[in-house]
Amino acid sequence: MEWREHFYSRFLEINRVFSTFLEFCFYNSLVVPKKGEVKMANGIEYFIQAAEQGEAPAQYNLGVSYQFGRGVQSCSKTAAYWYAKAAEQGFAAAQYNLANLYQHGAGVYQSKEKAKYWFSKAAEQGFKDSQTRLKDLEGCYVATAVYGSYDAPEVLCLRQFRDKVLVPSIFGRLFISLYYRFSPPIAERLKEAQRINMFVRKVLDKVVGRLNKKKHNQNEV
Repeated sequence: MEWREHFYSRFLEINRVFSTFLEFCFYNSLVVPKKGEVKMANGIEYFIQAAEQGEAPAQYNLGVSYQFGRGVQSCSKTAAYWYAKAAEQGFAAAQYNLANLYQHGAGVYQSKEKAKYWFSKAAEQGFKDSQTRLKDLEGCYVATAVYGSYDAPEVLCLRQFRDKVLVPSIFGRLFISLYYRFSPPIAERLKEAQRINMFVRKVLDKVVGRLNKKKHNQNEV
């Protein structure tokens, strides 16, 4: 059994090297005509062939190519297809990108549950930022409890403030960390306590109003 495990691990390593080589051939075989239309040489055919044969790294990289239009015409639906192929084989980066597409409804129907599922799969493998994105899906606990929906305009405004103002700051990130730690039980309490809910909503309404006013003034400048 040991020699079989050793052989299989070596086989996977060779596959990864082979996929990387194909990716190199692909990105170095682009031809840009005078009109600016991108055409591809035979490198892409081998790259696609590896993906169709079930090579997870090739499937993932093909997904990236279609998502961002690297050497091929951008197509989120096709990107999602190849990400799904690699994700189902346990390729963490593909699971993360597929979750992102589900979260925003790009190339697939928008599904918070599917986004959570694939972010969780990536997080189980320790993929960077997956845990943070999971918290983002459940994020703004208090605001979501107060306004009744994660997709409420007020909650979106607060999430944008978090991402653009708090995240870049070390103190902002500290606040976010503490918020994620202590806000869930508070949010559960707000669902039951209507009077407190109304009071918190008034406070948040003022905060959101100021943020929207500031954003409006910046757009006018």
